Amino acid sequence: MTDSKHKWLNITVMSIALAVIGIAVTIIAVPPQQWPILLDSWVHKSVFWVVLSALISFGCGFGIRMRPHEPALGPSIISAHDFEAIFLRLVETRQYHTILIFGYTGETVTDFVKFGHLHDDRLRFRILNRNWEVERKEEDEFNKLLDSLGRRPWRKSAPIRSRTLEPWRFKSKREIRMYSERPFVKAVVLVGDNQVSSFVSFYKWDELPQDGGSPFKGAGLPMLHIPGATVIEHEFISNLVSQFECCWKRSLEPGEIESNKRGAGRG
Repeated sequence: MTDSKHKWLNITVMSIALAVIGIAVTIIAVPPQQWPILLDSWVHKSVFWVVLSALISFGCGFGIRMRPHEPALGPSIISAHDFEAIFLRLVETRQYHTILIFGYTGETVTDFVKFGHLHDDRLRFRILNRNWEVERKEEDEFNKLLDSLGRRPWRKSAPIRSRTLEPWRFKSKREIRMYSERPFVKAVVLVGDNQVSSFVSFYKWDELPQDGGSPFKGAGLPMLHIPGATVIEHEFISNLVSQFECCWKRSLEPGEIESNKRGAGRG
């Protein structure tokens, strides 16, 4: 159970405890010989039970309403915080062996996957990130405008390249391809032998961001969670996977980008 759930469970218990304490204080305030008379009078007074029931119901209802969002059984829109919690919970079930990531800079793995999962030799990550050379060319042009406005430059190409080319020192497997299109879909699909689950969102495009940086914003996005519990949900996720495979076939391996850059330099 998470700390947040413990918090609201404690609030519920405290509300019920206060009701019980109130009764106890009332009883203690009178001499012991009068307790049977007091209790007998309460039993026959419906207002007492109405108040007690209201206090307990309030405590339970308050605790339920104030719990962090828990997704519905079917598809639901969830926050970035809930995405992280649900994603990790699904990975920890060990029912999924492949994780497909529609990415941009490669931060999904570094930000959301735990170290222990990276060393799970059952897991295979297939990641689509943006071609850093295409990103760099757009950066150079866009940064001229940002510089004239005194805003923070767009600098994503170098981190994309470094994350992609750094050695993979984990037991899990990783494959990366680099697409040339602008970032559009942000998604994660978990694939198992008999089950699938997915999270889908879209990068926000800000033509001229006030805080500068990339015009494609992906931090803190709400996500559409498709649990994959029904036939129609499976069909939805299957279509998403087909688009992943289409993009995968059109994209370059990291080594190809480096080779193309060296070839262009010699030319």
